[in-house]
Amino acid sequence: MTQLQTQTRQTRIYWLAGLCVSLWVILGLTSLTFGASSARHANLGDPILAGFDEARIDAQKIRFTLADESYTLARTAQGWAMEETGGYPVRLDRL
Repeated sequence: MTQLQTQTRQTRIYWLAGLCVSLWVILGLTSLTFGASSARHANLGDPILAGFDEARIDAQKIRFTLADESYTLARTAQGWAMEETGGYPVRLDRL
């Protein structure tokens, strides 16, 4: 390799390394700024049934009936699951 090619290659490496470091810094700053500030999702509202956490401990099945559909949650050995979907697991924090 000639001296000019070596110098050009080193210059490109330095620019790319600087770009990578800059992107990591920007990523770090945005994750600090726009990170999740709470455990609640923005689309989740307030609980519908007050005191349901205590009642859920004794329940084996929970049936929800809405105007256009209904579904059943059943307690299994692995936790809560939706019966209509063949036992799809339900996250405990969403229950």
